[in-house]
Amino acid sequence: MNTQDIAQCLAQLCRSVFGEVLTYRYEPGFKQLRFIGDVGLSAYEILSQLELPAHEQVLIKRCLAIAEEKVYDENRIFYFISFWEAPQALNDPNFYKVQHHFARTNLETLGMRLKIRTFKLGFGGIGGSTDDYFFERMPRLIESLKTIFSQRNKGLYSTALYNLCNLHQTLQEYLESGHEAYKDTISKRLKVIAAVLGYALKIDEVQEFVNSNVQLSLFIESQRRYYRQPISESPNIDTLKVDFNTLEYTPALWSLTSLAIINKALFLEKFEAMYPRIVNNLDTLKSMEKSIAIRVLLEYLKIQSIREMPEMNFRVSFKVLDRPLPLKDIFHGYSQIARTSISNPELQILQQMPDDQLRQAVAQIIQGVDPVVLQREARKPHGGFEIADMELPIRIGEQEMRLCLPFKSGKEIKQDVVSEQYAYQIFRPFLHFTYCAVVFITAKRCSQNLENYIKRMRDQLGWSIDIIQEAELAKLLKINNLL
Repeated sequence: MNTQDIAQCLAQLCRSVFGEVLTYRYEPGFKQLRFIGDVGLSAYEILSQLELPAHEQVLIKRCLAIAEEKVYDENRIFYFISFWEAPQALNDPNFYKVQHHFARTNLETLGMRLKIRTFKLGFGGIGGSTDDYFFERMPRLIESLKTIFSQRNKGLYSTALYNLCNLHQTLQEYLESGHEAYKDTISKRLKVIAAVLGYALKIDEVQEFVNSNVQLSLFIESQRRYYRQPISESPNIDTLKVDFNTLEYTPALWSLTSLAIINKALFLEKFEAMYPRIVNNLDTLKSMEKSIAIRVLLEYLKIQSIREMPEMNFRVSFKVLDRPLPLKDIFHGYSQIARTSISNPELQILQQMPDDQLRQAVAQIIQGVDPVVLQREARKPHGGFEIADMELPIRIGEQEMRLCLPFKSGKEIKQDVVSEQYAYQIFRPFLHFTYCAVVFITAKRCSQNLENYIKRMRDQLGWSIDIIQEAELAKLLKINNLL
């Protein structure tokens, strides 16, 4: 198969579903939350597997952040009350209400899974009080899921099994994340989940139900194969005999994601048969199907050791200002730069400034910001969750926004110019803030490639990015008697 065509197909799918989430402006309902959450999982896989340009890293991380924020909405989850109320929910005589309740618990487990993934990528945290309740109240949910099997509630077998498998998957991903706070608790929960799944699959009618559902059978088997701790004995399904062409479109896609874990050679065979159904129907696929198809194509590229793909060319705009950022109103003396001269010795003084001294000097010439905030931001230590070296609240006309200042000192940049490799640091604030402007402060000049990259992002995405570099910066400091 032509891997370039597959990578192009993947880029088209990503542009569609990630663009949909990036521009989503409504309060999502249950169905939309499921889609947004699934796109978050696809975003994580893209970020983990492929080498992406800096602006696409930022946009796709923003997709994951939006998904985590929407699905893990603490007001809606309300201390995982759905886990706590699971036993009472089973007693409701309205079957559809019961089914919806356990669909909700499954969605909220997805929310925790997204939260773990933002933590693994370094821009999210774990350990709040709502997180505590996820682990503390889980036993009531697990016990209720076991009751579904013990009472032979056939209509809930599917949702119960998916709840158990997704809990198992989420706990295993937590262990992989390196976070330690809930490690001991998770070990206990995993044993209970494995025991309940084992109990369920020893019931003949449950086993028969699983064996009749290819998607579910392969999901359970993929969990057993992927994680060191087996969740149960295998379902009795012969993967060699599964005809994916007879499956409905969505179950076929889900089944392929599991098959990639179970048997890679067989996955490649089935993928080649399935690929025309994907590529020939791109324009008619539903949004959720596109998200699942992304992961199927990613599995193929991973097996083929392909880590690059064409640019996605996102057609979204994040323009928040209808005019250029008024730098002369923000930086005292900026309007005098053009008529100020600078000598080589003065330029050398700038390039010898360490990062902390440069930040504190620039903080002294910023106007319209609380001086206490300025000093706090100028002196804050660098850290893993840093958005920019300085993040300042400002008002431009009627728009309140964040002014983010990434810095590069002459001591930090050993080369003559600042190269494209630093683009991510410049673009990163747009991952975190909707209303945001960036001014890149650098003691050395930007390479032509980096300047062109920034210009493209201004044009394509509407990002407000300005640069104060080298001689311009030295002149600005000189005007303010800081050089």
